[in-house]
Amino acid sequence: MIDPAIAMHDLDDGGWAVLTRWAAQRDRTPPDELHVLHESGRVLSAVLSSSGPLAELPVLGPDLEVTARALRDEYAVQRVVIVDADGLTPVLAAEAAHGTRHTTQPELLAALQAAFWSSPGVVSDSPPPPPGQWPVLFRRLAHLGDGSITLVTDSIRLVGRVRGGRLVEVTTMHHTPGDVVLALHLTDPELAELMHAPDVAAALLARPELAEHT
Repeated sequence: MIDPAIAMHDLDDGGWAVLTRWAAQRDRTPPDELHVLHESGRVLSAVLSSSGPLAELPVLGPDLEVTARALRDEYAVQRVVIVDADGLTPVLAAEAAHGTRHTTQPELLAALQAAFWSSPGVVSDSPPPPPGQWPVLFRRLAHLGDGSITLVTDSIRLVGRVRGGRLVEVTTMHHTPGDVVLALHLTDPELAELMHAPDVAAALLARPELAEHT
């Protein structure tokens, strides 16, 4: 939902540093998962999201669902995902079908996510995460119309320009624009909680300001 040519300028150093620090903390603390890639049972790689590739590759049994449960206990992770490289044709087909210039980024990512988790080449324990809410948020923002979105917290005052549902410009807010279509007022702790939510889009949609625009 961010235009590739987004203009970011005149940003207050202190407030922007707070926002980027929260974003970096989110990126550094992913859920602890084990991802195993194989070709018809021959393990090619195994990666722990918390620490990186495993030097000693796990052995897959004939029943991959049973193996996934056993690996989840063995490595004490939240989820094990076993992917057969030969079974990802539906994902490639979804990418080809949605990879047009008329498809929005949220729609493409949602289609790829759905195709991946429904692929016969993917086994997961625990269940796959719920679908993200980025396409819904994109439609909600597009419904707002063109104008300004303001974000005011204890330490951040930003204003963004939205056009066609996409964010095209962000700057420090020195005065309230005359065409505000959405005003977000949060405390620093509230914004930090939102940034660390498992689904940031869903957390944004839960805000009363956005809930009004259905």
